Amino acid sequence: MAEFVGTMNFIPVSMASSQQLRIAESLIALPKIENYTPCQGEQFDLAVRPENLELVTRYNEAIPVVIRHLEFLGAFYRIECVFQGERLAPPVYVDLPITQVQTMNLKAGDVRYLALRAGQLRAYRRKVMSTTPAATASCAYAA
Repeated sequence: MAEFVGTMNFIPVSMASSQQLRIAESLIALPKIENYTPCQGEQFDLAVRPENLELVTRYNEAIPVVIRHLEFLGAFYRIECVFQGERLAPPVYVDLPITQVQTMNLKAGDVRYLALRAGQLRAYRRKVMSTTPAATASCAYAA
């Protein structure tokens, strides 16, 4: 997570197919990314603010996470999660309204599902060695 004009998660992802992202061990439909046209097989970091993530009870189009910590910040809770089965990955932070945390009865140790809210997603290249440099030629980033 980075803090510059707010908080931002950087989630390691890869393009599993032309229409699917792989996050941890889960596949989800490719969301709209503001600054990027992805290429199959490419790895990058998806930048998303905690308020653009949500915890849901449905598992389709969502990624299983384990809640590590909940921090009350006045108007909302900041929830620290790790991808299930990926304990070495960096934590992901989700901001949720108090009422939603209470309704879902969230607590440390719970397994829930992380979903990306539409919009305001950005991608940043990861420094990865590639054996097929021509394969990434059609990938386009905007500043």
